[in-house]
Amino acid sequence: MVLERAGRWTEAHQANQEAIGLYRRRAADDPRFRTGLAVALTNTTALTLRGAGEEARHDVPAPPTAGAPTDSVTPGDGTGPAFEAVRTWRELAAADPGHHEADLAIALLNLRTQLAHAGRHDEAVAAIAESVELYRRLADDNPLTYQPPLATALGLLRASLTDAGDHDHAVEAGNESVAVWRRLADKDPAAHQTGLLGGLHGQNDTLRAAGLPEDPEAHARSPRVRLDDGPVLRPAITIAVQGWGCTSPPLTTRDDILRTAEHHARRGDWPAYWEAVCRSCLTDAARLARRIPRRRWNPSDAVERDLLDTLRSLPGRRTAALLAAAAADATSALPPRLELFNEDYVSFAHGRRTLAVAAITDDHQEAILTLGLPSGGLTTLHTGPPNHFSIACIDASEVVAIRQTDHGGPTNELVRHSTDGTVILARGDAVGGARVVATSNGYVVGLRLGPTALVDDGPGPLHPDGLRQVDLRPWGLTRGDLIAVDPTGERLVFCDGHVLVATDSRLRRALAVGGLVQPDAVSDLVFVGRHRLLTSGRGGGLTLWQFQDHRILPVLRQDTPPLQHLFAVPEWNTVGGKAHSEGRVHYHDALTLAPRTAPPALTDSEHLTVLNASPDGRFVAYGGQLAVGEPRSRRSFDWHSRVHDLDHPGAVLQRPLTGLRPDAVENLRRAARAARLTGDARLLELLALALALAHRPPDD
Repeated sequence: MVLERAGRWTEAHQANQEAIGLYRRRAADDPRFRTGLAVALTNTTALTLRGAGEEARHDVPAPPTAGAPTDSVTPGDGTGPAFEAVRTWRELAAADPGHHEADLAIALLNLRTQLAHAGRHDEAVAAIAESVELYRRLADDNPLTYQPPLATALGLLRASLTDAGDHDHAVEAGNESVAVWRRLADKDPAAHQTGLLGGLHGQNDTLRAAGLPEDPEAHARSPRVRLDDGPVLRPAITIAVQGWGCTSPPLTTRDDILRTAEHHARRGDWPAYWEAVCRSCLTDAARLARRIPRRRWNPSDAVERDLLDTLRSLPGRRTAALLAAAAADATSALPPRLELFNEDYVSFAHGRRTLAVAAITDDHQEAILTLGLPSGGLTTLHTGPPNHFSIACIDASEVVAIRQTDHGGPTNELVRHSTDGTVILARGDAVGGARVVATSNGYVVGLRLGPTALVDDGPGPLHPDGLRQVDLRPWGLTRGDLIAVDPTGERLVFCDGHVLVATDSRLRRALAVGGLVQPDAVSDLVFVGRHRLLTSGRGGGLTLWQFQDHRILPVLRQDTPPLQHLFAVPEWNTVGGKAHSEGRVHYHDALTLAPRTAPPALTDSEHLTVLNASPDGRFVAYGGQLAVGEPRSRRSFDWHSRVHDLDHPGAVLQRPLTGLRPDAVENLRRAARAARLTGDARLLELLALALALAHRPPDD
């Protein structure tokens, strides 16, 4: 529970898995422990939906093939924690309905969400329909406690029926959900007005899907936030800079390592050479290790000697071929519904493996969808007119966006789309052109038409009342829509085109400031790792900045065409952006800004025209006519969209194995376990070597 509240989902999932094992063993001898087992199973489902325990998502298979029967499936008939939780609670509820029916209703609700992510919409309807009936009975006996979850369950039933194509019954469920929320809001507006708004906007989504007119009440009830009213936080009367607080570690590239190794080899400094070998990628390490003379030097440590001998014994060509095949698996095609045509409509969540896309459907509507990575669970949060122009992915069930609407005249809105529906968080002309970015603890909205930002601090449900307005004028800023978020999601940099200000993600204090040295105003910016910043000029050119205590200092400049949609992938030692005048992506060295070719992992990069990297550099989503360069038999001019996972074992094996993210190391372990089970001895040997190098302490 403590780990979950702290947002440490992976550790919470691992602790919960241990609890399941303990409860399962105790329950085999003493049925009284079945309640604890059921609670732990339910927690596993909830943590999986939070992004932890990705392997648990695969326990819900893909939808059955066309024509396969689904109407006879009973919720709970399946494998995996979500199904087992339902079966266990069902048995407990049969023995003691008064104590466990509510628990069964929650388990069915979680099962519905996992089935919906897997595209098994008919089964999701069956699960949530049973949950609704349970909540209906519970609300009859205890309306104060169970009417709010009944209204929520009815809203989820509406969403599942819409996904399943049963629009008539979806409208009925939505009407009932709104009616329950309305009764609750009439009695306690402060507690339930947000629920009513979500229900009304969700019902409008269903009405649009059914080809029916929207209910204007949703827009009439939505708050119209006047940004000049409301509480304003002024950061400081003058810019009092606290300091960035840490220095930048040197970035070491493959070329640097190879040059270092060559230098030590020429001097005959084999201990130092061995350190360079161990910092190399696996293919380079195997080649470099064979250069160490056997009779002149060997490590004194037995484990190190075994590591060197194993590297020497690797067959060069076979190893390269095996690693190339593994690298190809790190790239996967996105579902056809997620075609990437513009970087403005793509967003990665911070700290959660989720991608959000605003995509155009076949009937020319706009769908806001999220995709779990690498599980592939696809969730539709909203469908409506194509009117969004900035989106920020919070997690698999929440996206915050800016859109333009025409309800009683054109206006702009800050909205939250979720599995519970749509809620308008702010409305007004001042929101026009704003930029939304996700942070580690919520989101930040920077306004273009004035020096103002809106902050939702989180964690927990996002509510309109939680928005905090921040006046950026004391920091010398005249606008707030140029924002970059660091890889941790805990720090931001604002720019108004001329001044750079680094701040914490809650905008409580300034950390560092910098002045413009480019000939033209800054048009875009992105973090390069945690301690460097890249900016592009409106008239062209890139500038690399370094954080040093309380200052942001320019260190390099490179002439380029005007570039937008900047990106940085430190593991590839690559930064770049899109030149709209040329319709192509430019790639540059992250250390020198020198032009470079596209990284090999970007297949068919010659025809790649859209590229977006996650702020932590783990995922790269890209699109274009990627099959134009294929052989004639496979050549196609169709648009393709793909995502590359740099923490996939196949990608990890292509780069230096020191300083890996914890997820990358864990993925290597999982791949090694899988290779052991399948008996793939060659791949297992490479993975074991990679883990040994990843865990090897550096020689100080």
